[in-house]
Amino acid sequence: MKQRYRELTDALCFRAVRDCFKGKWARRDVSSVVEEYAGISKRAILAEQAQGGKCALKNEAIVNIGYEIQNRLERLLDGDENALELDPVVFRYEKDGMSQKVRKIAYCCIFHQIFDHLAALALMPPFHAKILPCQYASIPNRGQTGLKKHVVKILRKKSSNIRYAKKTDVTHAYETTMYSVIIEVIEKEIPSATWIITLLKALARMSPEGCLIIGGYLDAWLFNYLMSYVLRYALGQSKEKRGKKTYLIKAAVSFMDDFGYFGSREADINRDVRAVNAFLGCQMQLGLKDGKKTAFLSFEEEKKRRCKPSPAARGCPYFDIGGYQVHRGYVTIRKRIFLRLRRQYLRAAAEVSNGGSMCLQRAYAIIAYYGYIKNSHSKRVAAKLEVKRLHNIAKEVISHFARLKNLKEYKRRFYRYV
Repeated sequence: MKQRYRELTDALCFRAVRDCFKGKWARRDVSSVVEEYAGISKRAILAEQAQGGKCALKNEAIVNIGYEIQNRLERLLDGDENALELDPVVFRYEKDGMSQKVRKIAYCCIFHQIFDHLAALALMPPFHAKILPCQYASIPNRGQTGLKKHVVKILRKKSSNIRYAKKTDVTHAYETTMYSVIIEVIEKEIPSATWIITLLKALARMSPEGCLIIGGYLDAWLFNYLMSYVLRYALGQSKEKRGKKTYLIKAAVSFMDDFGYFGSREADINRDVRAVNAFLGCQMQLGLKDGKKTAFLSFEEEKKRRCKPSPAARGCPYFDIGGYQVHRGYVTIRKRIFLRLRRQYLRAAAEVSNGGSMCLQRAYAIIAYYGYIKNSHSKRVAAKLEVKRLHNIAKEVISHFARLKNLKEYKRRFYRYV
């Protein structure tokens, strides 16, 4: 029988430390932990990198901190509730750059992050087994582009006869999803994983309100894991007529707390949404918020409408998720994202025309927004905004500053350590 979770071993602790520290070695909080628990200074690690070493000091730090993690866990399993010795979670209110919503972001100490990675690694077998292919966001190699392609495939599959869609989202998803609910599910699925359950209960005590926190590595995995049960329940709802069983919806997608339901009858989709809402309220103490309903046109009707002379009459019904507006035969960009995208490209063009180049911050914005144009049907917009030319200039600007930074860093290390 395949192991349903990973046992606590030295190698697992070392891997959790390595994954947590990846790309963070230069941070002050990481270097202070390495110096305190491994006795290795940041200067020594940088000197080894400057001399082209084989990261022996990094490996030594990973081993030392890994043993410290294992010792704390063993004391926790022996009954000491304060054995993890974690700092309190600090919350900050930050504005989302896209939606302009103010979100409560959590900042955890380094050891809290390591234990998050350790629990996620131990639970990776059930995560891979339960999380569905139609779930996106906070999952490696599953982003907005993959979500858009999945929805396009659903709408263009003629045998499914998709005519209607509805979007919903979980009301205050992280704030209302309690750790206790997720731990109950894990206890039911893998009751023998006592060390993982004990660790999850200890991490749950660090949350002031006992709910998932925005910004936690483990929290995103746990939420997707819990939502996989919701999607499976939604896809399994059916009706019976004249002895024939028919599923209410044909397909569903999830982008973290946003859900999309696709089917042939609007009444069936509404019935499925009501069933999911009741399931969430009864089993998980969560609720759904209704979103936009979409009645798609056929391919022929959409082509006729797109040929109309008036631009205002060309618009076709679409399903909005993940920053894209997916129509039956084409894909456009969400309106508020397109407005910010257009503004950045116009300002970049003005900077290039006036000074011959653009600032580094503008170049990063151009690169970030390029994916929306590349993965949508926006040829006319791309030609009008000179997207290709500005994208090439932005890449050259970023490369120039990266070379300059690397040269300065190399000179600083060379004259300091050699």
